[in-house]
Amino acid sequence: MEPFLSSLESAAQDVAKIQPKAELLARWADKLLASGPAQRMFMVTNPKSFGHPALVSYLIERGKGLRHDDPHRALDAYLAATQVAGFLPSHPHYPHYARYHADLYAEALANLANGQRAVGRLSQAEHTLSRAKARALWGSGNALLEAFLSAMTGALDVDLGHYEAADLSFRWAIDLYVDLEEHERAGRAMLALGRCCLFAGNYEPAIRYFHAGLADVDMERDPLLFLAVVTGKAKALGLIGRPDQGLLLLGQELEEYLEEDLGRVSFARLNLLRGELSAATGTPALAGMHYGRAQRLFAEIGLPVDGAIASLEVAALHAEAGEFRLVSREVTRALATLRGSGAGAYGEPALRRLAAIAKHKAASAAVVRYVARRLRGEAARR
Repeated sequence: MEPFLSSLESAAQDVAKIQPKAELLARWADKLLASGPAQRMFMVTNPKSFGHPALVSYLIERGKGLRHDDPHRALDAYLAATQVAGFLPSHPHYPHYARYHADLYAEALANLANGQRAVGRLSQAEHTLSRAKARALWGSGNALLEAFLSAMTGALDVDLGHYEAADLSFRWAIDLYVDLEEHERAGRAMLALGRCCLFAGNYEPAIRYFHAGLADVDMERDPLLFLAVVTGKAKALGLIGRPDQGLLLLGQELEEYLEEDLGRVSFARLNLLRGELSAATGTPALAGMHYGRAQRLFAEIGLPVDGAIASLEVAALHAEAGEFRLVSREVTRALATLRGSGAGAYGEPALRRLAAIAKHKAASAAVVRYVARRLRGEAARR
């Protein structure tokens, strides 16, 4: 082993030897997350109490545990992880200890970027991910970290609509994971590539990648990943004109899963998809029930753009039925949900124009759905 790598490995082993107990890490994390910005900064700059790499990892895992139920609290846990990582003390016995810290800091920043993605703050996520890559340049050259950063880059590019760039990032991540014999991670990246194809309009390849990724992933151990794959396949089926098969797939695979199993965010988006597929099969009453549930959950979680989109989908159902008074009500509701959310220059003005059109009974289902699609795109550019 090269001297540098040997020293780095020794540093990591030294950290493991002085690993705080889980109860202590939990107390430290609770204190940080309960504190205000100034108090938290004072605490993280005190390395004797909070300056331990294990706390960074613990906060990252805390965030991952929250991301499907409360993405805003998850985001705060990721933020705390980066704050602790930014003030980790140097180690006098290992000259390359800083490289280990740089890897950990880059990992924390990448997870923070992913948390920002989850709540629609995509411009912030771009900036944070750039910081993660810059920090990784000071690290150990860890190939696993490189693969993770590449996969995160792909995920962000999908949200931004940069599908060709995302495709390259996912393929590079898959190659690295395969070389490292990290087959489950490779499978996850393959599933993300399927999602990329789905959003790019390449539906048949998307379904193939979903099938290929499943071979390397333990679905029983990760039900939320299983949900992502099933919903991705169902959405693809709907987009190629087979929404009835998409609904059948959801019913067969997810019948036993409840809100508490999936988390509120995933359950809300599952209901939104069920609404879309039900509308496409010509069952507006069932679609309206699913959309209504999604509206309620998005409001509770605090995801206004998603909530506004659900309201617009309900408005489109009313437009198809000629119920223009209800169209106006739902468009007004979407506008109220979106107002002040920072969705961007397009969202609120478009909804105001749509509300004015709806009052004159001139808002067709096609127009309403067009605004909903544009709102999704505006959210993706934040």
